[in-house]
Amino acid sequence: MDLFHLDWRNSEDHYDHWISAHVTQKSEKCRRYVEGSKKDCCGCGRSIARHKSEAIKKGQKQSDPWSSEDCPNEPTRAYGRIQFTKEDTDQTPNFVRVSSDMTSHEGMTKILDLMTNETVWGMDEHKSPNLLISITGGAGDFKMDKKLRRDFAKGLCAAAKSSNAWLITGGTDTGVMKMVGDAVYNYPADITTIGVATWGIVQGRDKLLRSKGSDLAAEYTFEYDGVKSSPSCKAPLNPHHTHFFLVDDGSEGSFGKEIEFRAELERRLVERFTREISGSDKKVPLPILQVLLNGGPNSAATCAVTLQNDIPLLVIKGSGNTADIIAEAKRLSDSRGQLSERAKEIIMDKINDTFTDPRHTQQSKEIILTNTEQILEKGHLLTIYSLDDQDELEDALLQALIEARTEADSIVEQLNMAIVWNRKDLAERIIDFVVSSPLIDDEYQKLILLTGLENSLLHARYSFIDIFTRNNIEMKTFLTVERLERLYRHDDTDNDLGKKRFFKLLKHKLNINQEEEDISLEDIGQLITGILQGPFLNPYKDLNKYDTFDNPYDQLVLYSVLNDKKSMSEYLWPLCHSPITTALIVYRIFNFHAEYTCGLTAYDNDSEESAREAARLFEKWSCDSLSKCSRLFDKDDTYLLLWTRHHYWGQRTTLIDIALTVSSEKFLAHGSVQNFFTDLWKGEIHSSQTLVKCMACAIIPCPLLLKYEKRERSSEEIQSLIKRRFEKSGSKEDLERNMTHEAYERLRKYNLTWYQKLGAFYSAPMVKFGYTLVWFILYLGIYSYTLVEPYKNQCAINRNSNISWYELYLMIFVLGTIPTEIFQVIRNNATTFINKIIEHFSSFFNIIDGLAVLTYFTAFFIKVFTKPVASGTSVGCDFVLRDIAVSSSESFNSLNLAHILHVLSFIFYVIRLMDFFKMSESMGPKVVMIFSMFVDLIFFILLLLLFVFCYSVGVQAILRPNKMGKPFDTDYMFHLIFYRPYLMAMGEFGMEDFIEDFKLDHCSGSAACKVEDKDFVLSDLLQENSIGSVHYYTFVALTITYIMMGNVLLVNLLIAIFSHTYDLLEENSKQVYKVQRAEMIYEYSHRVSLPNPFSLIQHLYIFFRYLYKECRRVCCAGPSVKDEINPQFHKMTKIERACVDEYMLFRDEDEEGFIKDTLKDIKKKVKEISTTLDNTSGGEMLQALTNLPLTQSRPLTLTRQQATLPRSSIATNPPISERQQRLNAVACALRKRTVSIGQPIEIHFDSRKSKYPGSDIVRFPVPDEKVPWQIEWDEYAPPEYTRDKKRNKNMEVDGEVISDHIADQFNSYPSHGPNRISFMGEYDLETETRRPINPRGRTGLRGKGKLKRWGPNQMADVIVTKFKKDERGKKVMGKNSKKPVLEFVAVKKKDGSWSLPGGIIKHDEKIIRTIEREFGEEALGSLGLEAEEREEARVMVKKAFGMGITIYEGYVDDPRNTDNAWFETTAINYHDSDGSSFAQFPLASEEDAPAAKWIALDSNLDLYANYEWILEKVCFHRHAYCPIKRIDKNNKLMKQRSSKWGMVVEQVDSME
Repeated sequence: MDLFHLDWRNSEDHYDHWISAHVTQKSEKCRRYVEGSKKDCCGCGRSIARHKSEAIKKGQKQSDPWSSEDCPNEPTRAYGRIQFTKEDTDQTPNFVRVSSDMTSHEGMTKILDLMTNETVWGMDEHKSPNLLISITGGAGDFKMDKKLRRDFAKGLCAAAKSSNAWLITGGTDTGVMKMVGDAVYNYPADITTIGVATWGIVQGRDKLLRSKGSDLAAEYTFEYDGVKSSPSCKAPLNPHHTHFFLVDDGSEGSFGKEIEFRAELERRLVERFTREISGSDKKVPLPILQVLLNGGPNSAATCAVTLQNDIPLLVIKGSGNTADIIAEAKRLSDSRGQLSERAKEIIMDKINDTFTDPRHTQQSKEIILTNTEQILEKGHLLTIYSLDDQDELEDALLQALIEARTEADSIVEQLNMAIVWNRKDLAERIIDFVVSSPLIDDEYQKLILLTGLENSLLHARYSFIDIFTRNNIEMKTFLTVERLERLYRHDDTDNDLGKKRFFKLLKHKLNINQEEEDISLEDIGQLITGILQGPFLNPYKDLNKYDTFDNPYDQLVLYSVLNDKKSMSEYLWPLCHSPITTALIVYRIFNFHAEYTCGLTAYDNDSEESAREAARLFEKWSCDSLSKCSRLFDKDDTYLLLWTRHHYWGQRTTLIDIALTVSSEKFLAHGSVQNFFTDLWKGEIHSSQTLVKCMACAIIPCPLLLKYEKRERSSEEIQSLIKRRFEKSGSKEDLERNMTHEAYERLRKYNLTWYQKLGAFYSAPMVKFGYTLVWFILYLGIYSYTLVEPYKNQCAINRNSNISWYELYLMIFVLGTIPTEIFQVIRNNATTFINKIIEHFSSFFNIIDGLAVLTYFTAFFIKVFTKPVASGTSVGCDFVLRDIAVSSSESFNSLNLAHILHVLSFIFYVIRLMDFFKMSESMGPKVVMIFSMFVDLIFFILLLLLFVFCYSVGVQAILRPNKMGKPFDTDYMFHLIFYRPYLMAMGEFGMEDFIEDFKLDHCSGSAACKVEDKDFVLSDLLQENSIGSVHYYTFVALTITYIMMGNVLLVNLLIAIFSHTYDLLEENSKQVYKVQRAEMIYEYSHRVSLPNPFSLIQHLYIFFRYLYKECRRVCCAGPSVKDEINPQFHKMTKIERACVDEYMLFRDEDEEGFIKDTLKDIKKKVKEISTTLDNTSGGEMLQALTNLPLTQSRPLTLTRQQATLPRSSIATNPPISERQQRLNAVACALRKRTVSIGQPIEIHFDSRKSKYPGSDIVRFPVPDEKVPWQIEWDEYAPPEYTRDKKRNKNMEVDGEVISDHIADQFNSYPSHGPNRISFMGEYDLETETRRPINPRGRTGLRGKGKLKRWGPNQMADVIVTKFKKDERGKKVMGKNSKKPVLEFVAVKKKDGSWSLPGGIIKHDEKIIRTIEREFGEEALGSLGLEAEEREEARVMVKKAFGMGITIYEGYVDDPRNTDNAWFETTAINYHDSDGSSFAQFPLASEEDAPAAKWIALDSNLDLYANYEWILEKVCFHRHAYCPIKRIDKNNKLMKQRSSKWGMVVEQVDSME
């Protein structure tokens, strides 16, 4: 069976045999005639004429009423597919005629097999149902409002689609059934709709019968004429159902004969699709819901039976008839579902008004009332939905199912339904009930939550995950080996094709024939490593089923990718433990999906592009995340991220190794990766040393003259060194006093010794590459000399040898390349030896290497075993006279073959020289272009050969029809058919050869040919020979056509193809060069230090050392040591997390998202304007427009036109805060002066406070409306104040007078100096003093104040947070909130106020180092500690920091700011999610100075500067409870990463 395309039946013969053997129908021959309600008609509906005499006599003898038993069962003769020829639909639904007697257990079992057997209907082959919706109602036409009809159809289909429900109806094209079928047809999704109708009322049913003796066909034609049924008449089938059961009880023309069969079918389907509860032995049945729409007299009885079977009922109020009667009765009933006498009278009156047909007797109406009362008795299963309600029908369906199951054991089922229907709000309500209910014990509560989380993952409801994690479900404890294995094995009803493709891929890749339930997690690990094809270990090997994973989200991402759940993998990726590593792994898996999809002919081509698009997305995420690393961390940490082994995947699985393995070109071309390879290229040679200087030292050689990088000691080595110094000095106090930060850095880094410098020089990839290139060029020079120089000038190794000393050196050189090739084979990414060989020779240059070595050794050994013919002495040495045949009188010998092979080997080695061009930015991409154009050239030559063959054969046949003259041998044929036309295409026409051929066959008997050839005139021959003339001019015409096609058209086509290839590769040439460069540097970093041929010695040394270690390991085998995790690995993962967290903040605020939000706001505003315009006119219009509320996604920006609006056009809003009024006053001031500003209306407050801190200076008073510099203010005369500070040697403090050197640094970040770029953009300078101007506005004070630098003084603040927990270790939730309370580390200032740890970024200092230093000094009080304790604190802080996210970058409203100097900060948040890092820090006590402690975020906190706003953003990004309400909930600014203006941007909704 094809995996991706299931034909409606696989074998026609098997299908027919199965149906005939298992399904029966009623015979059309009634065995007993019983007079029915109609005259001369039997109870079966057939006339007396259609009965045999035996049946009539039997009926006269028996007085029992007619029953279906009077018609015997027989194999069904009506099944297949129905083709509705007069309907605009391609749907051909399956149908089968079944006997009403098949309601027995055995019969229903066969019916279920018919439905689910993949060789028959195969209904659950692609998707099993999650819900059954049985729709019943009026069979006749009924009136219903168009809008209500449309809403019902849309809601029903949406519910069926979201829950993967099967719909069951009556199947005919009348009443409710028609409405449902048409709704399914018009809905843009495939919905399984089963029609169960009575065979005896189907119009045109005779056309569904198979005639005896005819071939069994798969499809039938049903002429649908659209005739509507009338009471007690036939009804057509609705053409928009997918399956039909036509129930036959032997009667004709009687409705309702399918009711019993339909009820039993629904019951058995519920049992058939029973589902197991994950992690439990319990099972839950398939949910089923009865929907009543309209309805006739029998509908009340049907609904009563439904409720008695505990099936919930949803009644659609407003659809009329029985539905409205039940809805009204529900409204009038009391809490116990009882009707009062008065209510019964009202309901009876409604029944009388509804059913006015004379056929409805009073007794039947009373039965309707009785059935209604029975329905109300099961009121908890009854839900009334009005089509006039605002709620969606989908919500009502789900609500009906949930409310019908209130017992404790059904909570899991309720939660599962909410998950299946993707209703997060209902899932939250259920979980809140589970968590808060005292009736549910902790064990069952945990079972419910774990089951719900597992179902969420199975159904790819990834947005539900945070609900469970908020309720103390940790993913690390949740995801056990057993549970992950169950996720892989479980059938996925939402993505069945993806699951089946996964199982097929698993079996194909591993060559196993296990069933899905037998596949282990270790098999899946083999599949992953097989896809990656690299140095990866099986991550699932030797695991216990109760083991958990350190990286659960990484495992779930792999699960999502392998099962083709792209959206889920994208959602979970930011939560991974190693997100960049996982992104590269996922990139390869998606690309493999695309490659695998190409081989599936029946698979949708869109899936391939979808997989490649997902691969590109994850590659982009990995690159963008890496881009944040250089900003957050220094170079050492970035390189640690790229070059640290990932213990989870194997020994050689650094990010660089993984990127090379998965061929992620964009990642390899990334700037940080290229910087890493640049440093790797030079090894430990200092970056300041130029290439020329390094090459000069290599040639001389004098490597000791170069400058080298310092090496770093490990923390253990440092501690050991300090201990030795202490033991030597004996004075601990002196050691602690002298152990400053600078002294510690001197201990950490040390200079290389002379022998270490030699090793560092010769092990640098750059030096290896240079020496290899030089010796290779020398090799080619000697090789070319041996080929072109006479042998008599080449000295032989002895008198009886064919081998010269030059060739012996060449032999050693070639021999030295073999270990290098073997080493490359061993190190490549394949797993088996055969695959390693195949992988190695998949590279073009490796093939060239192999051919060069093979041809050289073959030629060399031919010379060795060939005896020389003569020898002599020349130039003081023996030489050899080789017998290389060159004349026609000599025969081709072995030395001729050896000489040709030597030439070929030389050619291969010269081509091999192109590999060195990869290190050239200009030549490297050109090599790739050559190979790409070579592929194009091959296809061009194939095309050219068609024209060559066509022309050559045709011309030869024209010129020499009799083949007279020269013999037509093989060589001559090749020359005529291929070589000569090829030369013509290249411009060498050679017409003389063609004329010569023409003469051979056309000169017979001609006088023109009797003259000498030199006097031959072609025109004379053509005049004498008329036949030859026709042949000749035909040849001319063919030649002209061939030249036009071959020489002009095809050659220009080749040029165009080459141009296209060049343009494509030129666009990507930089990336191609970077990737080639990375691969080359990586290769030479793993090569031996000595160049060829000396590398042979080093390779032999490595080989014998390996043998020695292996022998020692075998002989002296000790206890196996478990591979411990590299301590650097934990730091690497923290760096990864920090980079991804930083990137996610940027990604969430991209411009595309802003545009979408803006469009939504515009759409909403347009709708409001439209509504307003409908209710206003004339002069009221402007006033109405100005009263519209503003909802902005960005800070408010006033243009010149907005600032000059007339005051009468500005509306007055309700009372606003004092702060808002002050901002409005500024806006008014700007408006009056028609000032155009391109920034938010933002003013500082604390920066204008008097007195200036720490001084007696009083600021010049600045009103709010005078703060912006755009406002002219001639009276502004602020005082001058600059605190005297001495400049230190690091130039940390600017002088009072701005020098030219400092002035040139403003608005820039010099290489040696502080960062003077402002987050608020470029700032202006005063003309005379060249002082920077505060871009926020006037402060009332000039000068530098107490600040160190003019202009922006860059700071770094750290917000260390954790969630507050109670005594039981559970998170404390905020007041009236479901979000946890956040605690942060606060530092006590000298004035008693609390602030955040932080300080000025020193000269040439990274932000991360500032944060580590300031947190250690302020929060831990490290300045007051002893040297050893201070070092422990420093190591502790350095280890903890690394997973931060940037919360804010911008202006700080600080009271120390002036007109010419101000503070800006970068606030970074580090969160201790599990209490294992920062929560363990010993904070400085309040007796210390400074002091620090954990403070819970509270609305009453009065923090320094604008830290409240920063903490509010932290709450948003950490999904924590935020008691601060300084930002309106509708203001989306809080969702942004930062505001460059530094403060809360208040909206200006009103102006005076």
